[in-house]
Amino acid sequence: MKKELYKKMVSEVEKIYPEFNPSLRVGVPVPILIQEAENLFHWCQPDKAALKQAGLDWKLVQDIPKRIKFVQELEAQWFIARKTKSTSKKIYLDALQQCRALCAQLVRDFRYALSDVKDAMEYLAKYNRYRKTEKVGQDLRSLALLGKKQAASLSKINFDLALLDKAKAMGKGLQIKDSSTVIDIERAQLKSLYVKACIHLKEAVTEVRRCGRYVFHGNKARLVGYRSEYRRLHKTKA
Repeated sequence: MKKELYKKMVSEVEKIYPEFNPSLRVGVPVPILIQEAENLFHWCQPDKAALKQAGLDWKLVQDIPKRIKFVQELEAQWFIARKTKSTSKKIYLDALQQCRALCAQLVRDFRYALSDVKDAMEYLAKYNRYRKTEKVGQDLRSLALLGKKQAASLSKINFDLALLDKAKAMGKGLQIKDSSTVIDIERAQLKSLYVKACIHLKEAVTEVRRCGRYVFHGNKARLVGYRSEYRRLHKTKA
């Protein structure tokens, strides 16, 4: 879908549905909605004159393909967002576990090597291995800084000073991973837009069907195309 059209559809849908109502329901599986909308679009073409005569705005029919493409675009984005969340979360939790382990190692080594350094021991006394998740990255960077200041004392116990650079890098990397997973608001906004787009498409389908059923109430051959096969089979209000 072209970027310009996508932006236009977003603006249009958000204008029609400024607030997201959690109770909004599409009523049918989205793939079914898309397929039935496509079928209806092609079915009603020969009936253009009759439908317009009954008051149907033909622009609504012409808008159906764009609404379908918009839903398909958002459906793909929503699929990716859901899959990305699970993958990103696992990567982040693995990194968090490694950072906690390194923190614990550094604190243990520092407490032994710096037992006579008052300022260092005061800082280490405040360290809690169960610190909140968002503090772990900062802990690693702070420990790395402390270690560099006390490199001479640490060297006396043959401490691997390379761990300090590793701690700094891991602490920074953890915050980057954390920020990449904190997208719940964006994900919620995407889901909201996705549902709104589906409702937008469904309302067009519903209106065209309503007009078609009125116009062809006595013509079974044409009337059949203005009814939902899914609704007939599942007895829903779709």
